[in-house]
Parts: sequence; C-alpha cells; structure tokens
Amino acid sequence: MKETQSSLFFEEKPIYRFRGKPIKQSRYSIFEGILGAVLWQWVVRPIEEKDMKNRFGDEYEVYKKKVRYWIPKR
Repeated sequence: MKETQSSLFFEEKPIYRFRGKPIKQSRYSIFEGILGAVLWQWVVRPIEEKDMKNRFGDEYEVYKKKVRYWIPKR
C-alpha cells in the first residue's frame, strides 16, 4: 500500500482547484495594481484636484506649487 501525505498541497485534489495556480494569480494581481495606479493618476486625481480648487481656491494653488505628487522635494 502506498503511503500519501495528508495536506492541502499534497493530496490528490489540491486546494489549487479552488483558486487556480499561485504564479498565474500573481501576474493578474500585479496587472491589477498597475492598472489601479494608472486609473488613479489619470481619472481620480484630476477630479479630486478640481474639487480641492473649488473648496480652497488660490490657497490650494500655492500648496500645489510647494508639494510634489509622487517624489518629495529635498
């Protein structure tokens, strides 16, 4: 009689049947992260900036000149 290990990853029908392969899933996760960042930059940020301009006026423009978006000034 053949002895088998009893674990989620070593049984005859592993847990992968429910979620897919981890390497394949990680590719989709990376793609979704990049897509989210691009959408934030091109869609959400302009909407928020317009709202901030309406709320705070010229004070917000001064703030924008002092603070950079992604990379801080030294």
